[in-house]
Amino acid sequence: MFDSPLADGARALAVALGIGLLLGAERERRMSREGRRGFAGLRTFALVALLGGIAARTGGTPIVAVGLAIIGAASIGAYVTSDREDAGITSEVALVVAFLLGVLSQEDARLASAVAVTVTCSVCEAPGTNVPSAHETVPADSVHGGSAETKLVPPGSGSLTATAAASDTPLFVTTSV
Repeated sequence: MFDSPLADGARALAVALGIGLLLGAERERRMSREGRRGFAGLRTFALVALLGGIAARTGGTPIVAVGLAIIGAASIGAYVTSDREDAGITSEVALVVAFLLGVLSQEDARLASAVAVTVTCSVCEAPGTNVPSAHETVPADSVHGGSAETKLVPPGSGSLTATAAASDTPLFVTTSV
């Protein structure tokens, strides 16, 4: 329907914006869940990814290099000046990745989108992290005498049913505290 260079460019920039929104929503959600305020949230990630797309589309390699240097310096500055107890740099690195994915989306929107989803999933909930929550996780065999079917009751909602599959790993259920 709209097969023109302008439509293709708009579509590619929309992908860059979507990538930034995805990464930014995850980082903002994570920070708010931990009771912290991150240096970059939804809007910042969206703008940085869009900036990467615009830099790639309008200026080529020199503009992308300058943009990357600015975003990298801003991320380093945010990390150095932060007074938080967490020494992690996930958000800072994710901001640079958002810029680069915005650039990539101008050449290969599908690859950029797939990488964005993979990155978002990898930073969502790192294994072994202790994120404070209003839930308690208990092994399934300690609930209802180890029945194969256990009720999961998220706070403020109805109940969900999880059926234990035959496996060597224990089923964990989340119950309200």
